[in-house]
Amino acid sequence: MARAEKFECPSFPWPGGKDSLAGHILEHVPPKGCTFFDLCAGRGNITWHAIHSGLEYEQWVVNDILTGPFFRAIRDFGNKFQATEKTLDEYKRCAELAKDGDPYALLMEPHLCFNGGTFGANGMRGDGGGRRTAESHTKNVHLACQYLREKKVRITNLDWRDCLEAERSGPNDIVVIDWPYLDCNVGAYSPESICPTEGIEYLQKASFPWVFCEYYQPLFVAAFGAPVFKQVVQLRSCDVNKVREARTECIWTNIGKTRPTVTVTLHEPVPEDRTQIYYTHLSESELLEEIKKCIGSVNFSRNQMQREMRERLLPALLELKKRTYRKTPGFYETLAKIGLNADTVRQWFYRSNTADEVIDLFEEENQPSVKQRGGRDSVDTEALLLEHADRMAKAVLTDKFANAKKLATQYVEARKESRV
Repeated sequence: MARAEKFECPSFPWPGGKDSLAGHILEHVPPKGCTFFDLCAGRGNITWHAIHSGLEYEQWVVNDILTGPFFRAIRDFGNKFQATEKTLDEYKRCAELAKDGDPYALLMEPHLCFNGGTFGANGMRGDGGGRRTAESHTKNVHLACQYLREKKVRITNLDWRDCLEAERSGPNDIVVIDWPYLDCNVGAYSPESICPTEGIEYLQKASFPWVFCEYYQPLFVAAFGAPVFKQVVQLRSCDVNKVREARTECIWTNIGKTRPTVTVTLHEPVPEDRTQIYYTHLSESELLEEIKKCIGSVNFSRNQMQREMRERLLPALLELKKRTYRKTPGFYETLAKIGLNADTVRQWFYRSNTADEVIDLFEEENQPSVKQRGGRDSVDTEALLLEHADRMAKAVLTDKFANAKKLATQYVEARKESRV
């Protein structure tokens, strides 16, 4: 691809986007290395700045559980994209097109939605989009397309931990982490999309260099020490005339630090004498000590729960579902023998991506009841197969490939039986 005309670094608005902070983040990133991982990329502003500033990495990866389709649309169609001006009618039209994964609609999304968010979570810009014009948005998309193609950037949309474990990051890589911030509800993500104590434990043990950004939180100061960068910023909101709240952006990194020894807190049962009256007799120092012990136990228990669900419960449930497929007793009946039901399991799962996987697992599926070919139920069978195919297509369009593969296998088996 020929070099485009000289233009400023591409950037796209996004709730919590790092366009203004990217320069400070990259000051703590080595100038060269093996792989540059933008772990929770949003609209990719850290990656655009990293490429624009000339960092020399052999490989580039952008990962985001929501915006993977946006990056693929830039890479595959961005050079031919032409934005239109913002109107309510165009917003409504693109919102419908985006449901089917239309690349033009995905590329228009940051141009039309408030703060560059999504059609599903953020409404149309009430101010008509500020100073950004269709022409400037088009240039941003064209240059971003050029960056993705020239650097052969790999695009993934995995949960943060699944991405790191799949990529097997090493000491010559760099991982930039921008999780959804605690105590914030920006629309695109829920602050509960990650379990912070799980993330802290993972980063404390990490053998790869990382740079992490968040608002100033005592939780992260206790885990990682003082931030290497702090800056007071104005919190953006839908009504800045009424809501003006200052927050402190911070950056932490393990680069140049000795890998800490992680203290594992053993779980102890709650003593039977712990009642409200018990605490009225404690001194302030004793209360603080009790709180400290409690925090350690809660963090240990929470992280242990994450491991149990991710590494034991979910794989076992998936295998059981496969073995009991189209058999009697079925999946639900088999679980009922040990007193387990779907609602109970759903409540256990905290992390949003794993929760989605479990909800898909526990959805009742309308399996085709296939009878003799050409019989009176043949029309019903075709309708059920079509409905199943629609669900399979939806899984593909929403990038739930594991679920799509499972649905495709079931579809093929049902088709074979319908021909018997």
